[in-house]
Amino acid sequence: MVEIENSIITISALREQQTRECLESIFKYTDEGYEVIIVDVGSYPNTIEWLKSLEQTKDNLKLIFNRKSQGISVARNHGIEVAGGEYVVFMDNDVIVTEDWLEELVEVASSSEKIGMVGSKILRMDDLVHFYSGYMATDFDEKGNLKGMGLRWLIPYKRYAPEVSIQEDVEWYPTTCLLAKRAIVQKIGGFDEFLLTCEEDKDLCLRVRRSGYRIVYCPRSEVYHNHDYSKVNREDEYHKKFRLRTGQAAKNQAYFRKKWNCEIIFENKLDY
Repeated sequence: MVEIENSIITISALREQQTRECLESIFKYTDEGYEVIIVDVGSYPNTIEWLKSLEQTKDNLKLIFNRKSQGISVARNHGIEVAGGEYVVFMDNDVIVTEDWLEELVEVASSSEKIGMVGSKILRMDDLVHFYSGYMATDFDEKGNLKGMGLRWLIPYKRYAPEVSIQEDVEWYPTTCLLAKRAIVQKIGGFDEFLLTCEEDKDLCLRVRRSGYRIVYCPRSEVYHNHDYSKVNREDEYHKKFRLRTGQAAKNQAYFRKKWNCEIIFENKLDY
């Protein structure tokens, strides 16, 4: 039996087609020594049946079924609880990976005991860059206290632009595709379960850094985020049920700002 080194954790919630494409890319472009953990939080019965049938054919697939969503953080913590790998990868279920994506992340993470997390270059489907190190914004006052945190998307860089091709440390990185050392995540208590819909990635990264570990952006690991925000139907069932709960995002942001004494969460981004 192949030893599990990496545990890929993703959440399934209604969007069966995106989940299918995500899993197909993982099974195609990821070498041995990994497992995929899917935490389902209330998909349709046909999606659940498909996942169960897939589990019968994949020895490295684990399924966790929750009858309803208790939030992103709870779901990911459930995945961490059953993970067997030294590394865990937090991944959205609308991500499509590319060749060597995981090997590149592990190579960086294993290069230093002080590296706690490593993030991929995240591309849009049109090959423009969605996330890279330069879009992560963090402001501190003269005493080193956090003042602001979030995103500043200024220029839609192309995939191989020099600006997005530099490996460097970051203050935080989104969990769209983020590898972490499992022992470190468990040591700090996993995700804050008060954060149901947003800011959970910023909070986790701040606690990892506060514990003395680095977070690194790895441009050689590339994944696509199949999520065109300009075409999102915010009236569909998925967004109403999981992403746009009435007032929940505002509550999460208020909680995060109070917890970290953070004055503002930046949302200066491109129309995407």
